[in-house]
Amino acid sequence: MPQVMETVLNPAPLPAGDRDCRRKIYVIFTCHENTIPALRIAGALAERWNARIVVIAPKPVPFPRDVADPDVATEFHERELTESLRQCCVEASVTVFLCRNRAEALVAILPPHSVVVLGVRRRWWRTAEEHIATTMRRAGHDVVIAPVE
Repeated sequence: MPQVMETVLNPAPLPAGDRDCRRKIYVIFTCHENTIPALRIAGALAERWNARIVVIAPKPVPFPRDVADPDVATEFHERELTESLRQCCVEASVTVFLCRNRAEALVAILPPHSVVVLGVRRRWWRTAEEHIATTMRRAGHDVVIAPVE
């Protein structure tokens, strides 16, 4: 079981009532440039399916450090995520997870059979985002790739 520490930012407001039973679309934040196209696709899907968008930001912490003591302040990640949401004009809940391994943490965190949107820049070599997408598919999630230009 991966070590994970969670911080929730800007939760999207719930409709009247305490529970929201709408489907959730998970956007994996890897970097600002890759997340913008993923948020746009997730926004279109959320509108079509009447779903909520949840941005998951897994931030790896190197092994010499404790997961609760990251090498980069979480405030930096929070500002980066807020800027991405502002550019796309989408309403979303944002969760930052400090972890050791992004792919393992995502498999442990996401509910079974989740819809996951991930921005991927195509390269001739296999990117970290493609590795995450493959891991998510093997875990039974539906992965939508948002191509990054």
